[in-house]
Amino acid sequence: MSAADDEADEVVHVSAEALVTPTPDQLSLTLFSSENQVDHPREAEAEWLGQAVLQELEHLSEKEKIGILLFARTHLPLYLQGLQTAGVAVRVQEGAPLLVQREVIHLRQIAHALVRPQDDLAWAALLRAPWSQLTLDRFVQVASQPEPSWLDKIRTFKKDSSIMGKVWQAMTKAHQRMGRDGLAELVENVWVELDGPAAVASNSSTAGVANCRSYLDILARAEQGLPEDTLVKAEMLLQNAYAPPDPGAAPSPVELMTVHRAKGLEFDVVFLPFLDWNPLSGGRLSQPPYLVERLPASRGKHLVAMAPDRRREKTAGLYKLLRDIGNKKKLAEAKRLFYVAVTRARRSLYLSGVVGTRDGELSPQKDSPLRWLCNHHRLKLSEKQELIAENNDYLDLYFNPLVTPRIVHEQFGVFGTIAVNQPRSESWQNAFVGKPVGGYGYSGWIWETINDEFILKQGAKLLSIETSVED
Repeated sequence: MSAADDEADEVVHVSAEALVTPTPDQLSLTLFSSENQVDHPREAEAEWLGQAVLQELEHLSEKEKIGILLFARTHLPLYLQGLQTAGVAVRVQEGAPLLVQREVIHLRQIAHALVRPQDDLAWAALLRAPWSQLTLDRFVQVASQPEPSWLDKIRTFKKDSSIMGKVWQAMTKAHQRMGRDGLAELVENVWVELDGPAAVASNSSTAGVANCRSYLDILARAEQGLPEDTLVKAEMLLQNAYAPPDPGAAPSPVELMTVHRAKGLEFDVVFLPFLDWNPLSGGRLSQPPYLVERLPASRGKHLVAMAPDRRREKTAGLYKLLRDIGNKKKLAEAKRLFYVAVTRARRSLYLSGVVGTRDGELSPQKDSPLRWLCNHHRLKLSEKQELIAENNDYLDLYFNPLVTPRIVHEQFGVFGTIAVNQPRSESWQNAFVGKPVGGYGYSGWIWETINDEFILKQGAKLLSIETSVED
């Protein structure tokens, strides 16, 4: 291990054995690559994550917890999809951006249509939203009307269509109250009158409703008295808003969060995916207009450098110097962050990531935690495409493991068991339910009683279900 770099504000290296007590019982590193016919290694990692968490859930004690920690939200949607496919309910702390949630996109257009009645896209989204359910043919008919305003176009069809009648009535009432009531109140009233909460709940369960409530809260906080000013401020706040935790996943012992948020917390089992994260990658401004950095050994003195003129080929020497100092500090902070992540685990720690290969050799992402591990343990591929290490006493190593759905095969007399990860039509559809097993499925079941037996008609996949269907 190299000495601490004062220029980068690094701390003196201390052996982990002196700091981490006790050491987790299970330590593993699983890497995915395009080798061995893995076309999409990141998706394979996400699928593996879901199955590995599911396996740990089967052995989890009542008060134990599982933490999934991310260095960045770059691949959050993929990891959530892998967990959902495995049937794992997870509490997400500061999850995906609220702006990209489907129900929020639709709800947002109500605000745009109210404030900016000339916004054709907002009206089109409103009429095609889940709570309007206007068919494409009927929408084309409405849009083709010669009336100048959308409310007048809709009024033409309000007697022929109950949906059009509800939309016209709700939006007309809201327009009459514009400037008198807050924008959040007006948007919520329209949404409720169009049965929006029920439509969202049926499509995305409690998570979608929570997302909509968060957006309405943002509108309320952004209130400026003038609808246009309120909408502009709400749009700014929405850029940095994240989806709230799913209330339906509240009983789940699985939490997903960033490493920064996990500081001070501990979990019995920790999963740390995306080890190939590069702390120096991209960002909104890869070359900001100016840099400010504290000089090493300068007792707090700072230097400012302007970015070089793009019309000149020469690079400003001072700007390059401060950029290099800043990058060293970012890497030092990333190493501290990596230490925080791996020390959150009490019992088990699972590391995973995507690695490139070149001529049969590992080629990890530059400046990533995975590169640090590969260099420290001197990891390489054997002739059999197995991951091996020259310096390793405690890590279990896996390379492109075969990821297969976990199937429950237990039998209970004449009772069968529905397998996890099977398509709905082939697994639980029309199955008679004796009792649900596990408790990590999603809400939203719909059933009916036939001959004093429960029969599932609609609902999300569960870990397993005991059924009265004979083999």
